[in-house]
Amino acid sequence: LGGEARWGYPGNDAPMIGVPLEKLSLKKNLLVACINRNGRILTPRGKDTIEVGDTVIIVTTNTGLNDLKDILA
Repeated sequence: LGGEARWGYPGNDAPMIGVPLEKLSLKKNLLVACINRNGRILTPRGKDTIEVGDTVIIVTTNTGLNDLKDILA
C-alpha cells in the first residue's frame, strides 16, 4: 500500500494553530490520525484544532513531509 505514519510538533508560528481541521487546506492522500494533547489522545474531527504542544500523527502516501507545515496544500 505504500503509506507511512509521521508525527510532528507544531511550533508557535505554525499556520494551522487554532484553525479547525475542516478549514485547513490539506494535501491529498493525507489523514490527521490522532492528536496527543497533554497525554490525552484525541480522534480528530472537523471542529478540532492543532495547538502548540500537541503531537500530531499523520498517515499519508505523500513523501517529503519533514515538518508539520508540509501537510498544508
